[in-house]
Amino acid sequence: MRDVSSAPATLGSTSLEAQREASAPMGRSRRRVLTTVFAVVASSALVTGGACALASHLLVNVTRSMPLGLYAIRGVRGPLAPGALVAFPIPPAVRDLVRDRHYLMDGALLLKPVAAVAGDVVCIEGDRLTVRGELVAHLRSSDSNGRPLPRDSRCGPLAAGTVYVLAPDARSFDSRVFGPVEARTLRTVEALWTL
Repeated sequence: MRDVSSAPATLGSTSLEAQREASAPMGRSRRRVLTTVFAVVASSALVTGGACALASHLLVNVTRSMPLGLYAIRGVRGPLAPGALVAFPIPPAVRDLVRDRHYLMDGALLLKPVAAVAGDVVCIEGDRLTVRGELVAHLRSSDSNGRPLPRDSRCGPLAAGTVYVLAPDARSFDSRVFGPVEARTLRTVEALWTL
């Protein structure tokens, strides 16, 4: 005859341990599910945060005034020199023009090389632009759709805390149009991959 006292207590096919787990306020299986969900949410938040942080340090140039491609945005370390590649927000003086003509999206950064720094003499005579006495560019009076463009009209040394930015492309929207840029708004840029 079978000893009932030594056999595991069961109810149907459910053991006492399973009964206790099911009757507990939060069973182990629920804890596992919640732990997994929490791990997935936390991982997603970390990946998203990392991607956002990385994206905030990258610039994709899609305008023809500079080589198309991907650039890394760096902080400015020390004084800028002519030739340094910089990124900066659209200057306030032309922000409405850029928005109205759909040149760039709101919040876009411009990417340009520095042509002159504080103290350098920049002169515009007619459509000729000289930097330190050397002809470096010509000015346009209208954009590619024939709409009039503002133009800088200076002749003299750049003020402290400003730089003059100028891309090699004659159609570039740069200091020829909006004048010097405040150095405090600039970030240096390094090309990562260009076409």
